[in-house]
Amino acid sequence: MKKGTTPTPTPTTTPKGERNKFLRFSGMALQMGITIFIGVFIGTKLDQKFPNKNSIYTLICTLLFLFVALFTIIKQAIKLGNDSK
Repeated sequence: MKKGTTPTPTPTTTPKGERNKFLRFSGMALQMGITIFIGVFIGTKLDQKFPNKNSIYTLICTLLFLFVALFTIIKQAIKLGNDSK
C-alpha cells in the first residue's frame, strides 16, 4: 500500500446502521439502570423519613420504577424495530 492512501473497507467492518443500533441498545441499558437506581434512592429516602419494619417504600418505588423502565425499553425497542423496516 502506498503512503498516504486509505485502506479499502473489508467485509469485517461494521456498517454504520449496525453501530447505531448497538449504541441505541447500550443507551437503553444505561437508561434502565439509572431509572431503577432513582427508584431505589427515592424509596430509601422515604424509608429513612418514615421508618417501617419491611422497607416497604424501597420495595414499592423499586418495583414502580422497574415497570416504568421496562415500559420505556419495550416502547423504544418497538420503535427501533419499526424504523428498520
